[in-house]
Amino acid sequence: PSGTNNLTQYTNQAREFQAPISHKGEVSTSDSGAAAAYSANNHRSWHPVMDNTGRTAAIRGDGSNISNNWNLPWRNAVGTQTMYCTDCHGSNVTSSTSVIPDGGENGNPWGPHGSNNNFILKGAWDTSTGSGQQATGLCFKCHSYTIYATRGNTRTGFWLADKNEDGHSFHADKIGSMRCNWCHVAVPHGWKNKALLVNLNDVGPEAGVAAGTQVRNNTTAAYNQQPYYMNAILKIRNFRASGQWTAADCGSSGAPGNGQSGRDWMRDSNENCKTPP
Repeated sequence: PSGTNNLTQYTNQAREFQAPISHKGEVSTSDSGAAAAYSANNHRSWHPVMDNTGRTAAIRGDGSNISNNWNLPWRNAVGTQTMYCTDCHGSNVTSSTSVIPDGGENGNPWGPHGSNNNFILKGAWDTSTGSGQQATGLCFKCHSYTIYATRGNTRTGFWLADKNEDGHSFHADKIGSMRCNWCHVAVPHGWKNKALLVNLNDVGPEAGVAAGTQVRNNTTAAYNQQPYYMNAILKIRNFRASGQWTAADCGSSGAPGNGQSGRDWMRDSNENCKTPP
């Protein structure tokens, strides 16, 4: 438990990778680690090393098959497949759409022996990962760069039901660029919220503060706190099933934040994200 031997900030890899079976699929849970106010439509999320997620492409697409949001071979069995630690960890891979070591079977070593990238990763994972990092970004070796980091308006789990357009594309258009870490956790093994989403309305012992603490209050500065928050910006008022998000679901939950939500919070408030780092 947090606080053992005075240790409060650490990565709990056993919990990150091995979520309860009841968290598979698109469900509401009360034991994810999120505060009770954020339990509806929320569950733990994880990269499927220990077990699959149960969240198929149709579930993630709110009825639409969004398998093509992943590069091959990952699009073949979304939600039922598993993966290896070495799909992400190993020597740098120059391909922008594959995790196979350079040179294939007889090329660079297979396994996490070493890398020019931090954390023995096969690609870059830093505060620049997103728009403009198509060639080197770790995320885009498996996830489509065009869909997640540009204005293509292809449906993802972040489809905005009130605007009938995709949230990734919408933000790429309005801000002009995208960074994965603005909204997603810095250690993406597994997490207390769905889709590996940060929620600065609900920071807790993982950052050395009381559960349910709101941070980044009345400021446009990003929030940084190792190990999980890296230039984080997102505040979630309401979690939604994939494909059913609205602008009003984002914003401050109230004091000590500014209490605003939706477009007004994002664009005009003293916590706006018009020019994020």
